[in-house]
Amino acid sequence: MCSLKHYEQILKNTGFINIILKDRHDWYLNKAKNELDSIDGSLKKQVIDVIGIEETKGAIDIWKKLIGVLEIGEHRPGHFQAFKK
Repeated sequence: MCSLKHYEQILKNTGFINIILKDRHDWYLNKAKNELDSIDGSLKKQVIDVIGIEETKGAIDIWKKLIGVLEIGEHRPGHFQAFKK
């Protein structure tokens, strides 16, 4: 995954104009934390019932790793809008 500025440059270089970038980092970080809280908290029993204990542990581990890369900015989701010339 590249930075939002890098994607903006790629869009410019390939003929797009009126480029709008929306950084979704804060929203996604909060969403990921809330999802982890749910699957490792209030919904844990339901998740285990559906996918089993090992898969639940794996999902929790993945969410923790996702939050880690979000917190350091390595993963920075965004929305792009642009028009082709």
